[in-house]
Amino acid sequence: MPTPYTTRTTSSLNSDTKKQIAAKTLAIAERQLVFYKFAEEEQLARGHSVTAYWYRYERLDPPTSTLTEGTTPSATTLSNTEVSATVAQWGQVVTITDLAEMTINHPLAEIAKQRVGDAMSSLIDREISLVALAGTGITYGGSATARSGLAAGDTFTSTVIRSAVQQLRDNGAPTFESGHYVGFISPSLEADLRAESATGGFVEVMRYNGKEKFIEGEIGTWEGVRWVRTNFMPVYQRITAVSGSDFSTATTGGSLAGSTTFYFKVVRKNLANGFEDEMTAEISSATGAGAPVTHRITFTAPATAGFVYDLYAGSASGDANLFLHTSDIAVSGTGIVNTIPTSGATAPVTPASGVSAYPGLIIGKGFYGATDLERLKGTYTPPGGSGDELEQRRSIGAKTTFASVILNQNFGRRIEVAS
Repeated sequence: MPTPYTTRTTSSLNSDTKKQIAAKTLAIAERQLVFYKFAEEEQLARGHSVTAYWYRYERLDPPTSTLTEGTTPSATTLSNTEVSATVAQWGQVVTITDLAEMTINHPLAEIAKQRVGDAMSSLIDREISLVALAGTGITYGGSATARSGLAAGDTFTSTVIRSAVQQLRDNGAPTFESGHYVGFISPSLEADLRAESATGGFVEVMRYNGKEKFIEGEIGTWEGVRWVRTNFMPVYQRITAVSGSDFSTATTGGSLAGSTTFYFKVVRKNLANGFEDEMTAEISSATGAGAPVTHRITFTAPATAGFVYDLYAGSASGDANLFLHTSDIAVSGTGIVNTIPTSGATAPVTPASGVSAYPGLIIGKGFYGATDLERLKGTYTPPGGSGDELEQRRSIGAKTTFASVILNQNFGRRIEVAS
């Protein structure tokens, strides 16, 4: 009687499965990348360095006078600016047990592939967006000149967009191959964009003439910009969950002077998306009376789960005078201030009370770059590896070794508006 099944060696099956799952994970992640698609890429060669370098040669001014017959003009010196980025490694892995697969009526391996791919594409886009949003060129809504000056009516309008585009053109920012700049906005600003563009001129992506290659998440074209929807835009908000009552003082154990006022700002980072977009107003705290320079101030983080906290401190008021003291303070953890920093990352600007600041980004070609030593590699570890002699688990994951950096500040413009 013929055997009602076929057999295949475990090693061969695992090898083929490993290739298939790893390739599927990679395809999922790459398909969803948005910010990476517009980076100037620099591939790092293995065995050489973890740092990539870009060189930007500055424009030459045109001559201002005619030549003198028979006389060679003075030579013009080429100047360049070096920009570098050092890669870091990131990764995620999901383990599936044999018991789970026997008892749960879901395609766990397929779900794991999808979720790992989603997570890795989110990681790459989040890290690039954080770099890009740190650019120095900013256009604010309404008449505001800073985030703190935004009012509820300073929304996302054609005036704001035209101002940002004009600035890019004045700076000589090149467009992409389609002849457009590219704009990234959140779903919240997409609603404002559609309302504002209802008067005409907005071309929905489905109305393109077929020559344009669609961008993942693309909405349409307006005011010389191809607009792309992304979930990797923070919303800057003032929080009141932290206040002066979360700071305590002691007369010993530190190096602060007594009878002195110090200034702080706390920024809350959401662990679900990695954005540091919720911050307090400036908080002051004074050490107790006493001449000895032995005082200290302690910040205790709230107990709300899902967040970590960054503490900025300074001896003078104002965001520019507050420098990062302690980062990633855990829930109910403490930041003990024995000394006041005088340099480093400065505190972000807090919006006005009751106003949420929504950023967007318009870029020209060459605004930021990305480099990778290992672009994005899907992995699959079959059952029966070292420490799993009973073949009880398998794992699906992905890793990447990359970095991003702004190449030319003049080629990008952040927009901040209320919505």
